[in-house]
Amino acid sequence: MARIRSKILYVEKHVSIYTIPAEELQANESGDLGLDLDRVSQGERDRDFGASSSAPVQIWYGSLKVVQEELDEDDEEYRDVDVDSINKDETVAGTNPRKPFHTIKLKLVFFNKIADEFVPWAEVWYNPLDKPLDYFSIAKNGEETISLISDTCQKFKVIAQFPGTGYHPIEGSPEGSEKDEITQVALELRFSEVDQGLSFLEALDKYHVNYSSVVDSYLYESQLAGKTASLTLDSSDLEEEQEEDDFGDFVAA
Repeated sequence: MARIRSKILYVEKHVSIYTIPAEELQANESGDLGLDLDRVSQGERDRDFGASSSAPVQIWYGSLKVVQEELDEDDEEYRDVDVDSINKDETVAGTNPRKPFHTIKLKLVFFNKIADEFVPWAEVWYNPLDKPLDYFSIAKNGEETISLISDTCQKFKVIAQFPGTGYHPIEGSPEGSEKDEITQVALELRFSEVDQGLSFLEALDKYHVNYSSVVDSYLYESQLAGKTASLTLDSSDLEEEQEEDDFGDFVAA
């Protein structure tokens, strides 16, 4: 089974989650990102957090962990197995390089510590919608799953999911994909201090650098695979021509 290397890029013990007013949501037909009332904390379930509210309402408070996950390229089975984060239609066994968004991903984990146990509340999966590779999305509506919505770096819009639902990037149109079965919620992540928001942005920048490195490797390996395929085809053509010449010489004789 393929191994995944995890690396913690940032941890913050004190963050808040707020609702986003309906007029600020820009969900399109491919994804309803309204508030899911089942995702609020147990102590707040009796309150009405309808998306029609004109002001954000705090629905959760706890800790945040930012984790980078990457498939281990040194694993002997790296290109020969399927894991949940790999498109099952993708060519494996080393014939084609894996697409970057199947190789590396970022995960935000919102959690509380209860009786010395870490209890996850929600998760956010992220990869930048890179223009050279603009053929996938994570959010149902095709938007970025993390975006800055404050000049002070303290407020971010995130597209959250139930904890443990996993990473399921969508290639092409999200409509009719298995992602339709996954509940996604547009929420506001808020830091109380500017320094916290800046540290979070630094973690995202660090991940962007790592992701760009994977993209560069993918583009190089793709070009190399294309050249190898071309050389193989040319070699096959030469062999066929040689066989035809040999057969012609035999008939002439």
